[in-house]
Amino acid sequence: MADLLKVTTPLTGSENSTRTNPIRENDSSIQNIVNPSKVVRPDGREGVSTDTQRKALNYESNYETFMQMVRDTPGLTQMITDLIYSRMGIIVSSGMGENFTEEIANFMEMLKMTQGELVYFLKNQAASAVKFKGAFFNVLRQILDQTPSIELKTSILDFLKRYNDMSAGPHLMNQIMQNLQNIRQSIPRSYGDTLAELMSKLYTGSEQGDTTANTAVLKNEIIPYLSKYVSQTYDLGKARDWMTMLTLNIARYENGEKTSFLKAFSQMMTFGSVREKLGDISPEQLGKILANTEFERATQQYTLMDKLTEILETGMNGTESTHEAKTVFANIINSLLLNESVYMPLLHLMIPADIGGRLMFSEMWIDPDDQSNGNDGSNGEKEKQIRLFIKFDIKDVGYFEMILLSKQENVDMQLYYPEKLSTYKKMIQDGVSNIMERNGLRFQSFYTDVLQAPKTISEVFPKLYERMNAVNVRI
Repeated sequence: MADLLKVTTPLTGSENSTRTNPIRENDSSIQNIVNPSKVVRPDGREGVSTDTQRKALNYESNYETFMQMVRDTPGLTQMITDLIYSRMGIIVSSGMGENFTEEIANFMEMLKMTQGELVYFLKNQAASAVKFKGAFFNVLRQILDQTPSIELKTSILDFLKRYNDMSAGPHLMNQIMQNLQNIRQSIPRSYGDTLAELMSKLYTGSEQGDTTANTAVLKNEIIPYLSKYVSQTYDLGKARDWMTMLTLNIARYENGEKTSFLKAFSQMMTFGSVREKLGDISPEQLGKILANTEFERATQQYTLMDKLTEILETGMNGTESTHEAKTVFANIINSLLLNESVYMPLLHLMIPADIGGRLMFSEMWIDPDDQSNGNDGSNGEKEKQIRLFIKFDIKDVGYFEMILLSKQENVDMQLYYPEKLSTYKKMIQDGVSNIMERNGLRFQSFYTDVLQAPKTISEVFPKLYERMNAVNVRI
């Protein structure tokens, strides 16, 4: 019996009742021996390359993974221009049906703008990209920066999170319906038909914060039904992935319930420092303040990019799309999501337009508080400046890139143009200089040259690599 259990201590002989650790520190056959007297690198193994260890154990941080995805993802400008310049031909040729072809025609019609409409569209997109903007949110931001109270910070952040989810309520409901539709298409028809009946109980026209009825259907009927389906079929396929997304969207949707939002607001207003800065704001006054923010006003008119997103989602998830088309749509959506990531410290804007019958697409990254040059102002503080990186492709003209650094009315610019325009260099310089003068700006430096190779955003914005010097782990 002792031999079967591999007992190392003899049953007789007290001299051997206490055994030392049989592992010897210098034993070459054993790697990564724990040494309690010092911190040992877990990847310090002989005979295994660093690249192999990283692939096997994935010690990279979340932010390093994000940066790698930014480097590996195909350029959005090229993908979008191929799509738009072909007038969505790849979608039409993939057999999406007459109704969807009409949607594409409507989108192409929406691209037609005058110069004034283009400026208005750009301002609306910038406003809709920054939700917590305005005097009200500036006060909350100031309180967060100044207060040492953890309770107050937690209360403000809870209020902001609930407002964020409430304002996204209609969008989240549409996402939930899309998740459910994807699940329905991924499970057997007998189960899918029952799910369709449950989906018919959901109402997609609810106002912001009116989530109670839909949440009850989702939590009490749809989620239990899907849970029962998984337990019966042991489905580990694509449906499970869609269910994961569904539960995340339901959690956010429920968090944006109006009563809970107002309760979070009342809790925040119990702090004296908040009342001192904001005064006694009633829930009715709060509603008027939030309804008049630049974000809310811009969102109501921000239909062009919503239509583009809808077309891309339909193309990626459509059962009639070809594999090639789905890959294109998936790459575009992935690039869009990367530029909207919490790790991206830049404002990202897109401009698809048809100006005077000429199609164009532009991407813009903006850092409104760039301090990468380290210059100090007269008071010893770093001088604030705006850094822009603009890519734009004009059909039948070519691809351009511009890097612009603005400090008040002073501008440093680098402009790169297609090689076929090299004979027009002087005309380009004079034209851009006149535009700057008309807008009260003056050049400190202005460099123009033929574009040799497209630049990446990490080349233009060294700030993206700052977080790699901080402690960061992968979860």
